[in-house]
Amino acid sequence: MFAKAFTIATLASYASAHMLMAEPKPYGSPDNSPLEADGSNFPCKGAVNDGGSSNTYKAGSTQQLSFIGSAVHGGGSCQVSLTTDKNPTKDSVWKVIHSIEGGCPAKNQAGNYPENANLDNPDKYDFKIPEELAAGDYVLAWTWFNHVGNREMYMNCAAVKIEGEGGSKDHLDSLPDMFVANIGNECETPPDTDLAFPNPGSSVSKLKSTLTDPKGPGCQKPGSGSGSGSGGGSGGSAPEPSTPAAEPSTPAAAQPTQPATTPAPGTGSGSGDGSNGAPEIPGGAFITVSKPAASQPSATQAPEAPATPETPDNGSDEGSGSGSGEGSGSGEGKNGGNSGSAPDSGSGSGSGGFPAGSACTTEGEWNCIGGSSFQRCASGTWTPSQGLSSGVTCTPGQGADISMAVKRGNRSMRRAQRS
Repeated sequence: MFAKAFTIATLASYASAHMLMAEPKPYGSPDNSPLEADGSNFPCKGAVNDGGSSNTYKAGSTQQLSFIGSAVHGGGSCQVSLTTDKNPTKDSVWKVIHSIEGGCPAKNQAGNYPENANLDNPDKYDFKIPEELAAGDYVLAWTWFNHVGNREMYMNCAAVKIEGEGGSKDHLDSLPDMFVANIGNECETPPDTDLAFPNPGSSVSKLKSTLTDPKGPGCQKPGSGSGSGSGGGSGGSAPEPSTPAAEPSTPAAAQPTQPATTPAPGTGSGSGDGSNGAPEIPGGAFITVSKPAASQPSATQAPEAPATPETPDNGSDEGSGSGSGEGSGSGEGKNGGNSGSAPDSGSGSGSGGFPAGSACTTEGEWNCIGGSSFQRCASGTWTPSQGLSSGVTCTPGQGADISMAVKRGNRSMRRAQRS
């Protein structure tokens, strides 16, 4: 009887020493135990947001993540995520703003610290509130997958208020989903190692060099892309009327048509073929079975208007083309321009997407993909592409602004979004 009582007391003491998020300050009566193995108390262990927020941050500011407790389980990997739902449910969508791969919530601890539920954890972690984030009320989640011990998922939630101007409500949607595992969703993290998140996002702290992927059919799949392209050009060298440009075998991004009354420029076409690999299961919502990937919006080739007959020209033609991931391509054509009224050069291009996480050079630049989706250059890499709402289109191409059109009956309302 004594042995049984001692065992129960020991287990209760051990559980009381689990980790608890100290900053940002969690809401409700925070619980430092892991989520239930069947996911029944996901998310936030069922805690209710009382509506008050002691965490007020400026968009673009750097904040600190800190913890209380001694059972650090040798560290592990953590994420900081946001949702716009005031009281999140299992169907809420969480978006990652920062990932810590290895060394969280302890950077250099093989096991646990001496038992102390009130220990002020010496390791602190910085994370940035995206400057593109729209002002408003959010719920922030800290999630943790431990290095040693049972395969568990820890989660604390905090109400946060973001202040600032110029943010976009669409920015949150462009971020990767929060990773979910070890709660009955057919995804498990490997033991005795640090987790490599399938989609950590562009804001990542890699504190350990050895990382291992999760296992299971329900795990979030990493985004990937590949592409190929071809292009050809033709100049206005024939006396007969030019024929419409042939449609590429793979549709390219829509382009504005050339007015029939203008001289025929050289034309170009491009094609690309990209894929995202395995179907992706959103990680920000609790899903017990894998589901098919949502169809990726594809761009279509706009028909070229036939050009008017031109004066023969003796110029020579040449064309070149290229393609990049996620089904993009471009082409360019030129004529020699030795004689005749045709312009000296012409070009055509397909505006496509870049693989999420690939390098970009102009910070804050927008990229409209085929008029139906967009992505942005953030922290030196391209974000995942995000589809536009039904009835909304953007002008294909890259630039500091993104021009959108909303169709309402026979009227078109245009607006420009700036970073």
